[in-house]
Amino acid sequence: MYHHRNYPVYPWPFHAYQGQHSQTLSPHEILLGLRFDRDGYLIDLDKWDEGLADYLAERAGWSLTPQRWAIIHALRASYKQQGGNPSLRHVCHCASLDRHCIDTYFDMHGRDVWRIAGLPNPGEEAQAYLQ
Repeated sequence: MYHHRNYPVYPWPFHAYQGQHSQTLSPHEILLGLRFDRDGYLIDLDKWDEGLADYLAERAGWSLTPQRWAIIHALRASYKQQGGNPSLRHVCHCASLDRHCIDTYFDMHGRDVWRIAGLPNPGEEAQAYLQ
């Protein structure tokens, strides 16, 4: 376990409930020095790339379609532009999709989108809205 700003940091993958590793790290994760918090969110926003997004999506059970990529890129752009948690409806608008695009393309799994986009933990209150 690593520490980052007073918070414990767990490498991916791990079993969040028990705080134990469910399997070993892949060579890709080790080489990039990827670190995730206890809820599975990437710690360093700058470590993200599309290859990592594909990898995280696959581990979460998603294949990334063009619409899903549009959502991911719009989410990252909105996050960087606003310096924080953007409205998911605004993200859908920026992706030129229906305002319920998260529900439509990710079966209401906003947390998965957030993790795949490589964004840091949005906080407890925001996570409630991402369910």
